Amino acid sequence: MTINTNLDKIKKYLATEFTTYALLLDGEWGIRFKRVKKENIL
Repeated sequence: MTINTNLDKIKKYLATEFTTYALLLDGEWGIRFKRVKKENIL
C-alpha cells in the first residue's frame, strides 16, 4: 500500500510539473510556433 501511495504521489507530482511546463511552453514557445505555422500555411 505504501509503495502504491508513493507512486500515486509521484504521478500526481509529475502530472502537475508537466502541466506547468506545457503551459509555459504554450505561453512562450506556443506563440512563436503558431506564428511559424501560419507563415508556412500562407
